[in-house]
Amino acid sequence: RYNQYPRGSEIIKYENVEDMFSAEKILLNCANESNARLFHGNEFYYFDNENEPLEVFNKALSRIDQLQKI
Repeated sequence: RYNQYPRGSEIIKYENVEDMFSAEKILLNCANESNARLFHGNEFYYFDNENEPLEVFNKALSRIDQLQKI
């Protein structure tokens, strides 16, 4: 899917998960809970703080891990 991203998009980190659809929903929810601003569609964000994308990712990964343990 990366070749469909807007020019200049940057992949911060990726993780293999069991259920990519649930994982994507969780990640987008975490991004929406942050101070990030949407800039393209509903899944591309601007972050004011350079550490925030990784913080959002780690928060989402924690929630995904909890979901997979159920």
